[in-house]
Amino acid sequence: MGCCLPARVNLTQTQQLRLETSKGVKVYHGPLAVSISWWSPPLKQEVLGMVCVEANEFAVIRDTHRASLRTQPGECRFFLEAHEELVSKDFVTCLSQTEYCYVSDGAGNQRLVKGPTRYIPTPYETVSNKKQAIALDGNMYIKVQHKVEGDVRVERGPQLIFPLPSEQIIGGGSQKAIEVDAETAVLVRDSLLGSLRLVQDNGLFFPNPQDEIVAVQKSSDMIKLGANDYAVIQDTQKHQMRIEEGEKRFFLQVHEELVRKAEAMRLSETEYCYVEDAAGKQCLVRGPIRFIPSPYENTTGKKSAITLDGLMYLKVQNSVTGELRVERGPQLLFPEPSEQIVGKGAQKAIQIDSETAVLVRDTKQGGLRLVQEHGLFFPRAEDDIVNVQKLIRLSDHDALVMKTETGAFQFFYGDDKLRGDQPRAFFLPPYCQVVEHVWSRGRRRQQRDLRITHLDMRPQFMNFEFNASTSDNVELVLEGTFYWQLADIPKMMMYSGDVTGDICNYARSTFIQKISQVTLKQFMENFRQIASQVVDEDTGFYSTRGLKVHSLEVTGYHCADSSTSAILQQMIQETTNRMNRTSQQESENELKMNKIHGEIEQERARGELLKIQQAHIEEEARVAGKSDAERATQFLQSLEEVVPDGEDRVAMWRVLRKGEALATLSAGKAHLYFTPSDVNLSIEDKGK
Repeated sequence: MGCCLPARVNLTQTQQLRLETSKGVKVYHGPLAVSISWWSPPLKQEVLGMVCVEANEFAVIRDTHRASLRTQPGECRFFLEAHEELVSKDFVTCLSQTEYCYVSDGAGNQRLVKGPTRYIPTPYETVSNKKQAIALDGNMYIKVQHKVEGDVRVERGPQLIFPLPSEQIIGGGSQKAIEVDAETAVLVRDSLLGSLRLVQDNGLFFPNPQDEIVAVQKSSDMIKLGANDYAVIQDTQKHQMRIEEGEKRFFLQVHEELVRKAEAMRLSETEYCYVEDAAGKQCLVRGPIRFIPSPYENTTGKKSAITLDGLMYLKVQNSVTGELRVERGPQLLFPEPSEQIVGKGAQKAIQIDSETAVLVRDTKQGGLRLVQEHGLFFPRAEDDIVNVQKLIRLSDHDALVMKTETGAFQFFYGDDKLRGDQPRAFFLPPYCQVVEHVWSRGRRRQQRDLRITHLDMRPQFMNFEFNASTSDNVELVLEGTFYWQLADIPKMMMYSGDVTGDICNYARSTFIQKISQVTLKQFMENFRQIASQVVDEDTGFYSTRGLKVHSLEVTGYHCADSSTSAILQQMIQETTNRMNRTSQQESENELKMNKIHGEIEQERARGELLKIQQAHIEEEARVAGKSDAERATQFLQSLEEVVPDGEDRVAMWRVLRKGEALATLSAGKAHLYFTPSDVNLSIEDKGK
């Protein structure tokens, strides 16, 4: 800086005085004392310090006389000369081994300066900022393009890349080379030709300068085929298709696309499939085989062959010609594509015997025939089985009505007396049908849906229920039972279509007429007689229809109206109670009479018993007396010689009898009392 100096200027070692005078510029370096004349003062004066340039700096000095510049590198200290001036001072550009910079001269030309270096530009050069070199390892590359010519080159590692000023990095900078293996491929486009190629060579892939990586295909992009798989591949350029079979994994080539991927058709011995080519022609493929169709073929799903055993058959029709044929087992049937199964598929042949026959329609002639020849029946191609008939057997009480092809009725019976020359067991002839009778059912016969083919001619019961009103306007609900029987089937077919309904309806009509003529009390007293009259007064209604009603019983009745029904129940209860009391009194009287009669009989029996007992006692006494007399006689006679006196013998007999009596008494618990005279006992006083 300049300042107003005194007449004397003392300069230190690091200062200089610069004076501009009319004669030029003078410079004085310190240490020095400079005297300035007051008489000729300088135009400009300034004290300047030394220019200090550090080791990492440089200074640009301009020579004003020569109009040139020079560079003064550091480390140094110096004074500017009189014709010099400091233009700038800047840092030296220090570049490491991995750094570089660009240097521009005054003409606009640029050059590269690579490290390691300590670069000091000339006064006319401009240095750009330091840049890091691009480090490429062994699996990296970078694309470099000339800015003017547009040429591209690829630099591969390992190296350090120092781009020239005329070059630029394209493609996003350094990139890793793509490792191509069995599960990796690279789709590349040639930017010059526009073509695509798939790189599959194992190793590191470094693209060419004109290559553009479109995609990196991984394992997920591969076509994976199992051992049982195949794939159809189409070349979109050549418009050709090919087959790839598994087991393998691969990438689709350029201009290839996957049409389909499927499993090979594994057919066992009992399986088959149809194959259709591009022209629409079909053929049959039978197992066992592992079948892979050509690219232009399509297959249907697997189908199982039709197994026919020795008792089975199947009808097959050619869908083109319409021809029918019958295939019989045992065999495995593989229908051709032009054939179709008609009917219900595989069917068992029908075993015809004495219990089974088959009604068959000839589809060509249109006639029906009944096949009864024993054995297995396999129909012909033109045969259509209408039905399989079981032998119709009629029990002794059964009857059946058949309508012939002319519409006439034929009657068949199980009873030998009724059937005449008609068979008891038979098959239904062609064009004939068993008549189905539709009768009413239910207690009131309001539903007509009871279907019967075999008629039961035995007497049978049938319940009924209907309403009727008495002459005193009491509506009753009658319940009862018919005991009826089919008597004449032809008459029934002629005059009745609903047998059970006719019986109930006619009986209801008659009942209504009868009950309407009596009061409730009269009905309650005579309802059984009224029921009998309904049957007995039949004017031929039942017989005309071939029916016979044996009896009609009213099993119950009640009032339709609840209040009247309660009164009726009370009347019935009172009547019942009265009848019960009467019956109870009669029972009690009967019991008393029976008791009196029993007592009389008991007394009579007791008298007879006494008479019999008296007679027995007398007889026993007579026998006992006779026995004792015989004993006494024998005893007395045996003692005549020893005891001549008869009285003594009698006395001895009495003593003996007393001894027996005492022995008998001593054996029991009885007490015997003797008088003195009985034992000849005397009392004497020996003391006197």
